Amino acid sequence: MTSTVSKLEPIIPITPEQRQLLLLKFSWDIESLKNSLQEYANTNSFLIENGVCPKNNVSVIKSSECEICCSPGKLLGLRCQHMACFNCWTKYLAAKIEMVSAF
Repeated sequence: MTSTVSKLEPIIPITPEQRQLLLLKFSWDIESLKNSLQEYANTNSFLIENGVCPKNNVSVIKSSECEICCSPGKLLGLRCQHMACFNCWTKYLAAKIEMVSAF
């Protein structure tokens, strides 16, 4: 099992536990997993679609409209897939930091 999980390391740079989850989902069929991965534009989309997303990973979605400020541009999001433009994320995080430092 460990050997099979390790074989995926050069292909998908995620934790061994995350690779194991993917292998379970694909019935331990590495070729099927590789073929499925090739159908996606990027690894991050594949991981999100299959319920395995690397920690601290930021997703970038093609140009769209920010649901907060309605400005067009690239949207950024975390594992939870809440999406916003860079300016909205900056303002949100600054407000959270100010709130925490007030205590």
